[in-house]
Amino acid sequence: MRHKWDVAKIKTSDIIDRVRMRHLLKLLPSFLLFLSLSACNDNPNGPAKTPVSSETQGPPNIILILADDLDFDEAGFYDAHPDTDLHNLPSYTAAQKEGLESTNFAGTSLAYTHIKRWKSPNLNHLSQQGAIFERFYVTSPVCNPSRFSLLTGKYASRSQSLRKITAKIPELNNNQMIGFTADLNNEKTVAHDMSDLGYRTSMVGKWHNFLPPHPGWLRGVREADPKDPQVAKYMAEKYQASIDKLLETSGFESIASLYAGNIQEYGLPKSIWKTETSTHGHNLEWLAEGSRRFIESDDERPFFLYVPLTSPHGWLGPIGATKDAKLTPSGVLTGLPESGMPSRENVRKRSSRNTSAEMLLWTDDFVGSLMQKLEETGKTDNTIFIFTSDHGNRGKETVYEGARVPTFIYWPEKIKPLTVVSGISANIDIAPTLVAIGGGSPADLAQYDGISLLPELLDGESDLENRKLLLEIGASKAIVTTEWKYIANRAPKKIRDIMKSEESLPLQDRKYGWAANWVSRWKTELVDSNLINYESHRFFPSYFDEDQLYNLRNDPLEQVQLFDQEENMDIARTLQKELDNAMTRTNQVFGEFGHLPETALETPP
Repeated sequence: MRHKWDVAKIKTSDIIDRVRMRHLLKLLPSFLLFLSLSACNDNPNGPAKTPVSSETQGPPNIILILADDLDFDEAGFYDAHPDTDLHNLPSYTAAQKEGLESTNFAGTSLAYTHIKRWKSPNLNHLSQQGAIFERFYVTSPVCNPSRFSLLTGKYASRSQSLRKITAKIPELNNNQMIGFTADLNNEKTVAHDMSDLGYRTSMVGKWHNFLPPHPGWLRGVREADPKDPQVAKYMAEKYQASIDKLLETSGFESIASLYAGNIQEYGLPKSIWKTETSTHGHNLEWLAEGSRRFIESDDERPFFLYVPLTSPHGWLGPIGATKDAKLTPSGVLTGLPESGMPSRENVRKRSSRNTSAEMLLWTDDFVGSLMQKLEETGKTDNTIFIFTSDHGNRGKETVYEGARVPTFIYWPEKIKPLTVVSGISANIDIAPTLVAIGGGSPADLAQYDGISLLPELLDGESDLENRKLLLEIGASKAIVTTEWKYIANRAPKKIRDIMKSEESLPLQDRKYGWAANWVSRWKTELVDSNLINYESHRFFPSYFDEDQLYNLRNDPLEQVQLFDQEENMDIARTLQKELDNAMTRTNQVFGEFGHLPETALETPP
């Protein structure tokens, strides 16, 4: 009996126990097949020349969904998982459970309430029937560079556009200060690689890797009526210009339902994204329509579909009215998208009219719509489904545990149900993993900073527990292991002097931090205005320290700074040496860390 993906008919109250037993029994034959296949597979990540596939089905299809700003306490599939170690990962909710005063700042409270028993039956099912990750990181946790690393398999500090900016600002001394500066115009992406391996590729959703001014920017129509023929024509032209640019540069052979970036930020008429019940302009029905049309194509090649969602983007909240599904960056549709999703009124009813719960259930309906289309086209059993996020909210644009995100991989007949990956993995691992699945050679995998996760996913054999991973954003770098994290903050002297002058101010009045918003991508210089992005100094008491050390097993919320303690000196030095090696490997300097070859000091053209 197949799983029913029509979420409007699924009763979500107390669903977890019933779903778990039903589908564990259903997957028992597949699980036994998996064991037999694994026994014959001596080296799943070795020099194979053919894709990972079954003899009858051919190479697997791949769907990669990227949520926006999704925290652990907003991901109901973690709460629903039978492994209770996954129920209290770093988040605002975990901090509130510890009674931390950092959730209250300057007399205001976040007023964030975690909702027990989130309603996300499709995500719950997929995550429990596959591999869920406990320690999956994004190496640069803010929208733009996180996506860069996901699609290239490389650290954002390798971005060509970032390095051009850095080389033109003498005060940076070739430090790669990473912000919204990692575009993909001239970079090789995993889409290029998958195309080379015989996959048809498509992107549906939010790109967010253009550097301004990008082709889709509009001028002078913010207050205009999008139904006006001239305005509609102008919008359509700009929308098509963005698609044309991506078709030329991104490696994807088709693009649909495109958001060039955050919809509020590129000049569209306000009425497209700001309605009575919504200010984000999310339109998951439109994204579902674009995704489903790609899935149902009769092209016989295996496919790779990348779907970066716009949701939830900030706190979970209301989703707007069903009629808003006609509002898109390409213009106002004449009818509702053919999404296969329930109406938004139906979502509201099933979420018990709790506006905080609507966004997750709506996103879950989107996932159900895609799975339903796979079922209709007979592609479910041969499709890998990956779900992750670009970063969390708590600690966004820092190297704290906001770099750790909800992630699972569902792969029928290959990954054991209820698999939990506890070692350290990252978004830079997705590209090499997909290329390995597609039949890439060791030489193909050598181009990436990340590693293939196939050994871990197929037979649990990997060295993820002993991995030392580099995190980097703004003026911060970190090395994280399963137990420890070392953080180094190194800003230019001009910025350090400003930060020093602010030390006597109340925390809420300080303006300069490590987020590196003082690096102007427009003027290629340091600017004199900055805000501590996302107010991370609310939540981490040692935010302003240049050197920080945390024991993540004892202190996953990073509240107790251990760098200056004598008993931890050897650990700190070991991780500092690892950071020095990481800087050298990636051809960058960072304060006293790293070394550049002479050729790297030349200003790029």
